[in-house]
Amino acid sequence: MEFYYDKFVKEKGMTAIIEEYKSYCITLGKDVRIETKDGVTGKVIDITEYGELIVEITDGEILKLNSGEVSVRGIYDYV
Repeated sequence: MEFYYDKFVKEKGMTAIIEEYKSYCITLGKDVRIETKDGVTGKVIDITEYGELIVEITDGEILKLNSGEVSVRGIYDYV
C-alpha cells in the first residue's frame, strides 16, 4: 500500500496508478445495479482519473459515480 500511496503523493493524484487500478477493478466492463430509489442498471465502461466509475445506464445516459453512490453488487448478486 505504501508503494501506491507514495506514487499517488508524488504524482499528485491517480494518474500514475490508474491503469493498474483499472486492471483490478471487478466491476469494469460488467453490468451493475446502482443503488438508488428506483434501482438503475447499467454497464461500467471506464474509470476517471479521480477513481469515479463511468456507467452507461440503460437509456444511454452516462453517469460518473463516486464511492457514496456505488455498491459492489452486480445486477442480481455480488460480482
